[in-house]
Amino acid sequence: MKLLEKANKKLFKDEEPNIKIGATLKLARKEQNKTLLDVSQAAGVSQSFISKLENDQIKANLNHIKGILEDLNIEETIFQVSQDMNRWYEDLLDYYLDLGDGNLNFKDVTEYRDDFQSKIIELAVDIKKRLYGNSEKNITLLITSIDTMKPIEVAIFLLIVSEYYIQIHEYFKAADLLNIIYKKEFVHVKIDLWLYELMFKLALCSKNEHYVTKIFLKLQEMYIFFNLYGKSTEKRMEYIKHCAYIKDENFFKHVLSFDASKEHQSLQMMNWFFNDKTFKLNHYMEQFKPDIPPLVHALYCHKVNKTEQLETLLSILDSHDYDSPVETFYKQFLCATYVDKCPETYLKSVLGNKSDFYYNTPVIELASTHYIEHLTHAHRYKECTQVMKMVSNRLQEIQRNLEIF
Repeated sequence: MKLLEKANKKLFKDEEPNIKIGATLKLARKEQNKTLLDVSQAAGVSQSFISKLENDQIKANLNHIKGILEDLNIEETIFQVSQDMNRWYEDLLDYYLDLGDGNLNFKDVTEYRDDFQSKIIELAVDIKKRLYGNSEKNITLLITSIDTMKPIEVAIFLLIVSEYYIQIHEYFKAADLLNIIYKKEFVHVKIDLWLYELMFKLALCSKNEHYVTKIFLKLQEMYIFFNLYGKSTEKRMEYIKHCAYIKDENFFKHVLSFDASKEHQSLQMMNWFFNDKTFKLNHYMEQFKPDIPPLVHALYCHKVNKTEQLETLLSILDSHDYDSPVETFYKQFLCATYVDKCPETYLKSVLGNKSDFYYNTPVIELASTHYIEHLTHAHRYKECTQVMKMVSNRLQEIQRNLEIF
């Protein structure tokens, strides 16, 4: 993976990169509607010299470019830091992390410039909006520019590409890039926030209770620091839904002692289902049947073979954007079993190499359990062995490649 190699080389070599000011010079000239000839005549230098400066092809010397800076009204402090680009990258981070104006417009940068900084911004906006048309092209183009990027620019580029890989379900590629950023230990709170948000998405594919919890707690600390209480609540619910599968029932006793909402009670019942606490489900069903969520009720009926009620339950079992992967799997599995009458086809597709659940440990374990039960019932024992071996290898691969630390 070329990106991985170049990013590693760039971020972990000893020497510091030269400060590049070409993007700022070009932007200032364009904003003032000046041509290369205009600046050349005013500053007393050649057009080719200015062009090379703007494209960072030569190292800038303050004595040589004072006239250019004066003509474009640019402070000499640009040699310490490119203030213009710092502003845009801070704006980009705020935009991506929902820390600032969600309607921020980057057209002033992307329309009037044709350099790697503007391409990074263009790529970030497209990925956030899930517009993938030029994504691969821009990623390939930006890989060739890594050597001219500052470390902060490389980090932002890697985070954008990681976000893209996660959206298209290339989780192993995303994990490789996030691992580079994690090891580099950038001293930038917004970079850390973005990093942990992406790490949390990957952690939800894991069954490692300690690992998932550690990332979740770190992310919650940062949300509180940035006053992102809406995101904090959203991620907390994702975490608790995941815990329905990976935690024991004591976890939900603790959760319900603080917040006995219907959503949490529903997840506690899911936890009972996963941990074979059928007697508890049965007791709860008898007491609170009208308030039982349709999915929990359907799973209970499936478990105790009360199939006569399933048709009605499945007709009201809608899918939602906020469903966890496990909830999505079970809604689809129950429909495949009792409506389409083809559970084996569905389970094989879930365990296949092109499945949306390919990287999700809980779903793979659940699907393989049901598939092996199906094969055993049909006395297809040789296939059971093959499935168990394949699943074991898949789960080891996930743990080895998706856990960042």
